[in-house]
Amino acid sequence: MRKRTVKLHGRHCEISVHREGKHDWFAVGDYLGKEIRAQAESERAAVNRWRETASKMVPERPGHE
Repeated sequence: MRKRTVKLHGRHCEISVHREGKHDWFAVGDYLGKEIRAQAESERAAVNRWRETASKMVPERPGHE
């Protein structure tokens, strides 16, 4: 398992990247208090997919449910 630091919207996020099988890479980390898991065929693609998924998240605003 490798640790990677991803910069996203001015925040530094530490994620873990590991391989399960020949072409199954997973990137896992928290962003805005939620765990995000991304899967791809390469380490780089898994990190990029994690970044893309996290960038679509919108922070929760207090009082709005």
